[in-house]
Amino acid sequence: MSTKKKLLTALSILIVIFIIYKLEKQSIHRPGFNVEYIQHIVESFGILGILVYILINSIRPFLFIPTTIMFISGGVIFGTIRGSIYTLAGLMAASSLSFFLARRFQKPFKKIFGNKYLSKINSLSSDQVIRGLFVMRVSPAFPFDPVSYGSGISHMSYKQFCIGTLLGAFPKVILYTFLGDQIDNIFSLQTLIVFVILLILALCPYFFRKKSQAFNK
Repeated sequence: MSTKKKLLTALSILIVIFIIYKLEKQSIHRPGFNVEYIQHIVESFGILGILVYILINSIRPFLFIPTTIMFISGGVIFGTIRGSIYTLAGLMAASSLSFFLARRFQKPFKKIFGNKYLSKINSLSSDQVIRGLFVMRVSPAFPFDPVSYGSGISHMSYKQFCIGTLLGAFPKVILYTFLGDQIDNIFSLQTLIVFVILLILALCPYFFRKKSQAFNK
């Protein structure tokens, strides 16, 4: 590794440590942790708030923050468009980090998460991986981070992982970020439509399974 890369890596680690320290100092794990608290943390950094929000998203799996809270927070803080962009950036970073950690340390991750999601992923043929991962990402029935870890342990390539994750997460990010943007108008016609769409997305695995069964007959 070159000196420049070492310095950039060291700087990145220091920034992450500083963010974690700041979060711990403000008791992010306290009971009642919610969207308003994330907003307070991000806005307390002023002009660096965007970077802080993306970094929090990037290390979110290790802070045990649910993805939905981050999605809605993005809408509350930045609005639908900017919030979606920043949330997707952080989400892809967090997913990639989880993927590579699981790929690098396969044995402990297998012991922790077992074969529940790994078996589902490994049962997919190479031409079904992206579609299968899309369904797992778009549906709330599959927890986001365990799927990332399972993908890292599986035979899936990183390219397939990125495409499936991006395609599956994109609609959820947009919809939840919009809800965050409309948090003060939660019972409007637009938000009710979003709730209906989210319900349809939740039923995606059922429709895909029915379609597959009909195709195999």
